[in-house]
Amino acid sequence: VFFAGYETGSVWAFDAGSGEPLGEFPGHKKAITALRCWQASASEVEACDDSNEATGGQGTAARLASASLDRTVRVWRPPPLGAAAGAGAGGAAGQCLFSLDFGARNPVADFALLPSGGLLACCWDGMLRHIDMHGRRCANLLQGSSAGLRAVCCPDVPAEGGLVQVFVGTEDAHIVGVSIAQDGELQPRHSWKAHFAQVNALRAYKAWLVSASDDRSIRIWTADRGELLEEFRGHAGAVLALDVSPQSRLVWSGSRDWTIRSWDLGEIENRVRERESMARLDAESASEEARMRLALKNVKKKKPKPKKAAGPGASKKG
Repeated sequence: VFFAGYETGSVWAFDAGSGEPLGEFPGHKKAITALRCWQASASEVEACDDSNEATGGQGTAARLASASLDRTVRVWRPPPLGAAAGAGAGGAAGQCLFSLDFGARNPVADFALLPSGGLLACCWDGMLRHIDMHGRRCANLLQGSSAGLRAVCCPDVPAEGGLVQVFVGTEDAHIVGVSIAQDGELQPRHSWKAHFAQVNALRAYKAWLVSASDDRSIRIWTADRGELLEEFRGHAGAVLALDVSPQSRLVWSGSRDWTIRSWDLGEIENRVRERESMARLDAESASEEARMRLALKNVKKKKPKPKKAAGPGASKKG
């Protein structure tokens, strides 16, 4: 199953094999900005949902979350896969379990799901909000930027100390690194100028961070230091979306130029390894050269100076 969001505010589920519609998720009033699907545990279903969906305390239940320019995030229960068969050409409708409102004139640009069951939303007011999905409330917030936030990503690799690390992309072309403390507090760590225009999408790949921007480029960074490793260019318009396939080591990008492109991360890994190997050899060579110079200098210091020969008129002592 795959999901699609539209500028009209509608969300649809489709069968990935046949392309047949499985169901619509009506409710949003403006364009969809982000979609995330996951398998909610039995405890999450019991604590967060009003659907009375029975799991028997075991197994999982499919859930979908959608963000929109109408300033809301909605959490849905998708229709069962078999429900579309008897629902006609339009499929069966998804059920909205609850909605989160982020305030007037404050659209949600992107959001990410946390391993703990929470949700991180980045908004146009520059605030990063940590949402407690159980209580359906804002647990913590952080002013991520004086400009609006446009993208958020939670890598699987933890930050130093085992804390959850988060990265947000801003309207003023920066990437901001944030860690989530044990008590849920959002703590800024570092930031860097990443592009020449706003950052539209962020995705993690191992210890790397992949960013896409209105400047038509895709860039790869070290997540811990913000060091630029590589840049992809080829799109003729702003790059709006990214997705990473770890198995095939590819990153896919969607652009305003109406194209989808794939980029080889495996080749970049080879280049980075070669650069690191060359840098290590250069460092070893420089160290050996410095050692040899020091040894020659010490030899010159210890070498005795030759005595001057006495002239024919020199007097002898004693």
